[in-house]
Amino acid sequence: MYSILLVEDEKLELETLRDYVDWKKLDIGPVYTARNGKRAMECMEEYAPDIVITDVQMPVMNGVQFAKQLIEKGYTPKIVFLTGYDDFEYVKAAFQVQAVDYLLKPFMIEDIEACMEKVKKELEKEKIETWSKKYAFGQVLQAFLSGEITEETMKEYCRALLKREVSKIRFGIGAICSQCSDEELNAVRQEFPEVFYIYRQREMSILILRDYVSPGDALARVAGFLQENFQKKNTILYCERQCDVERLRKMMDVLCRFTDFMFYQEPGTCLAVETASENMKIMEGKADGHIKQERFRNLRDALGKGEREQVYEICHKCFEDIYGYPKNIAIREIYSVYLYLKDHLVEEDNSLKLWMEDYDSIREEDILEVESCKELKTWIENYIEKIISFFGKQKENPNYYAIIQTKTYLQKHCTENVGIEKLSRQIGLSPNYLRSLFKEVTGKTILEYSIELRMEKAAELLKNKSLKIKEVSAAVGYENVSYFGMLFQRKYGVTPNEYRKMV
Repeated sequence: MYSILLVEDEKLELETLRDYVDWKKLDIGPVYTARNGKRAMECMEEYAPDIVITDVQMPVMNGVQFAKQLIEKGYTPKIVFLTGYDDFEYVKAAFQVQAVDYLLKPFMIEDIEACMEKVKKELEKEKIETWSKKYAFGQVLQAFLSGEITEETMKEYCRALLKREVSKIRFGIGAICSQCSDEELNAVRQEFPEVFYIYRQREMSILILRDYVSPGDALARVAGFLQENFQKKNTILYCERQCDVERLRKMMDVLCRFTDFMFYQEPGTCLAVETASENMKIMEGKADGHIKQERFRNLRDALGKGEREQVYEICHKCFEDIYGYPKNIAIREIYSVYLYLKDHLVEEDNSLKLWMEDYDSIREEDILEVESCKELKTWIENYIEKIISFFGKQKENPNYYAIIQTKTYLQKHCTENVGIEKLSRQIGLSPNYLRSLFKEVTGKTILEYSIELRMEKAAELLKNKSLKIKEVSAAVGYENVSYFGMLFQRKYGVTPNEYRKMV
């Protein structure tokens, strides 16, 4: 929809114009009103409507003077004049300030509707032309930034497409220093007309801005928009000064050199290159490095003893060791901490291993997607916290490990008829104590847990359409197919045959 501003000093005529025209039917709105040129200018500054209908004769500032001020200030709405004078001089003055049309008072609703259709067609035509030029220039800009065309060729395209002297063309430039989806970038394009072009460069999204906005203000608003609509805090980098076409590629290269530096900034930070340059010294001479080897062993030992404070102190020192190194080095070193703990602590303790599988909150591949040092720290701390919670449970109940062992055994033998006597011997506890302990900790009986495992296994097997139902039943330990069907329906709410049709 197109927004409109109605300017009329006569209250009754203004209300008639506002209330008796079906603006919604015309696909126009919101509708703003003003009773004098001063208030109308305030509305322009606040709302920048697409269309203006203004009376010619108004006190202090008439409609033609108001229109001239709009043009001088760079506003480009479609202007329609209202006049009670069918006078050539008024018509001539109106069209000298780029008016689209004029309406004679008293006007008919049909006249306004016909006029608005004409105005909308012009707006649509301009929009198409603007997007065509913007797309064409965007393609040229991308070719220039990627080094496919020379600076001279870029200047020639600027003259042809923008119809302006190249020396007078200025752009703001900034970057979102994290991966953005197509959906996010498309939303930014639609929400911010001041964003002239977006260019992906490695992990950054470079934003080329129009010359009428402050780069810092524009990028801060973009960051706020992404956080509000996509719940994502991005680090933002921008150049305070606008640059000409000649320096655009150079400034993009400058932004890209800050990729590793921005990795260490708090998510949501918005920094000017000029300010960031002063703090770049932490990166000097840090091409490669390693976490001290004793940290690995100390961390493993502290975890094994359940010493939480010492664990996090060592973890903090690991990050001190890598601070300031390139992003890929920092990720590599923290990943090596993860692998060490996994190989030398988790994998060596079956109970702990099962605990980590049951309560897994971390995926190895997620480390490749971290976009800040803070995210990297959260990633490894989540893993460490699960290990700490395991040993904490052991301290609370020395027999807690028995539950883990019981689950492990039942999972390995879920298709067998495991008796409680045999199971209790494997675990090393009396049958009655094992029953009560398992129920207390898990909320389920051993039999209920075993049936649940078998039904989950059956659900997987049913995906194989070549297996008959009785074969699936036998595979999970049930010779009686009817009994198997009853248990399966109790868990999933459908029969095995119905389930198979659903998957």
